Amino acid sequence: MKDIDYIKEKLNTLRVEFMAKIFIAIALGSGLSKIILDTTEKINDNQQFMFNFGMSILLIISLLLVFDVIQLKKYTNKLKD
Repeated sequence: MKDIDYIKEKLNTLRVEFMAKIFIAIALGSGLSKIILDTTEKINDNQQFMFNFGMSILLIISLLLVFDVIQLKKYTNKLKD
């Protein structure tokens, strides 16, 4: 019974982390699109740096989301057993 409680708690924690990462990805994507859409002329170096930095962070968050999905499946299968 102790394992079941641990798995349920782990699933709840992963669910909250997953949702937080989704919200961060949405906000970051919105900010990045705003950088691109607001510039009608040439992008300066500061905007280019911020865009590249934001894209790097978005890529990292996307990879973490994939790992979270894998962990969620693993713990869900453990709970089913």
